[in-house]
Amino acid sequence: MRPRSPLVFMSLVCTLLNTCQAHRVHDDKPNIVLIMVDDLGIGDLGCYGNDTIRTPRIDRLAREGVRLTQHISAASLCSPSRSAFLTGRYPIRSEWGPWVDTLYLLQHGEEGSRHRKEPFLLFFSFLHVHIPLPTTDNFIGTSKHGLYGDNVEEMDSMMGKILDAIDHFGLRNNTIVYFTSDHGGHLEARRGHAQLGGWNGIYKGGKGMGGWEGGIRVPGIVRWPGKVPAGRVIKEPTSLMDIFPTVASVSGGSLPQDRVIDGRDLMPLLQGSARHSEHEFLFHYCGSYLHAVRWIPKDDNRSFHSRAVTEHMFLEKFLRIALLQKGRWG
Repeated sequence: MRPRSPLVFMSLVCTLLNTCQAHRVHDDKPNIVLIMVDDLGIGDLGCYGNDTIRTPRIDRLAREGVRLTQHISAASLCSPSRSAFLTGRYPIRSEWGPWVDTLYLLQHGEEGSRHRKEPFLLFFSFLHVHIPLPTTDNFIGTSKHGLYGDNVEEMDSMMGKILDAIDHFGLRNNTIVYFTSDHGGHLEARRGHAQLGGWNGIYKGGKGMGGWEGGIRVPGIVRWPGKVPAGRVIKEPTSLMDIFPTVASVSGGSLPQDRVIDGRDLMPLLQGSARHSEHEFLFHYCGSYLHAVRWIPKDDNRSFHSRAVTEHMFLEKFLRIALLQKGRWG
């Protein structure tokens, strides 16, 4: 059976082209393109240290924008991670369900044509590089890492088509492009002795492995020419939850006031007006269990990652009480 994902992809590119033709100049509000790969390991990309899988288009995007090296998913599984990404909240705060895929966008693509004179927001969620790794014939056998490597390299080529479409219609300078993965690579994905999952670099663990760093540290690249410095590397802790308030900030929107938003606006950090992350703590859950806590002291450049397993919010409450007693929690 031939994979359907290229057909879906080309339909989406056509939708993007049709939608964005009229919005070439808009001074105060940019177009926003959010791109999320499924199960991609941070070590699978050239710009994050891989020298055997070819990802030239993503590597170029990193050179043209800001690369985040301590970018953290809120969970090591798809649905809770994507829930946090879409809501700006820890998944334990929400009744998260299955994520909406690209087909929904295609089925409702006609909505885009009704808003051609306004800035657009596109969230493109790749099927790549999740098993069963559907890959077109043109990329089968082209990498040094079997079917998984072939799939990563095809994904990079598809990324290039999206970026080329943005350039073709003169939208580069007023379009924010954000690239990430929903969580770390799937280390246990195998077919016999063949590895079908990704590589998480130096970090232990992977998809579904609680608070281990390999399951939650993901690539993060942001390009906005003229607004975000090209070639910059930010080592401060950031989160997928930060994208929701960042999108609200650049689009002139306001955050909901009837709920806690755990993410923070990344623009001061991306543009250099802030030196440090606004997060002092990041909590890492697997389901309802808190597996790890990351502490980023405000008065130095270090961060600390402690692993423990406890149910619900007990450890978070304990830490807050302890820090309040020391005068460290406002």
